[in-house]
Amino acid sequence: MSVADACTPFAHGASRSAWEQAHAAVQADEGLWRLLRLDGLQSDGFGGLFEVRICPRCQSTILRPTSREQAIELCFQLEKLQAQALEALSHPGTGVVLPLSAPAPQPASVLRTPGPISP
Repeated sequence: MSVADACTPFAHGASRSAWEQAHAAVQADEGLWRLLRLDGLQSDGFGGLFEVRICPRCQSTILRPTSREQAIELCFQLEKLQAQALEALSHPGTGVVLPLSAPAPQPASVLRTPGPISP
C-alpha cells in the first residue's frame, strides 16, 4: 500500500470504529462519494431515498440520504450510459465513445412495411 493510499478513507482498518469513521468521511466528501461503485437507490420507508454505494475496501454498502431530484438525475446519467453502450453494440468497431454529459443518442426509427395484401 502506498502512502497516498494509506491517507484515504478507502484504506480503513478492520475495526468497527475504523470503518464507521472512514465511511462517514466518504459520505461527507462528494468527490470521494462519486468514486464508489453505485449499487442503487433505496427507499427509507417514509418517503425518503438513499443512494447506495459499495466500499471498495470492505465491500459493505454505504447509504447516504438523497433527494428525489438527485435520484432522478442519477437515473438519467445511467440511462445515458446504457444508451451509449447499446449504440456501441449496434455499431461495433467505430471507436466512438461519448462522455456522460453528451446527449443520449436517439434510437433510429424503425420503418415497418406492410406485409402482402391478401385478397
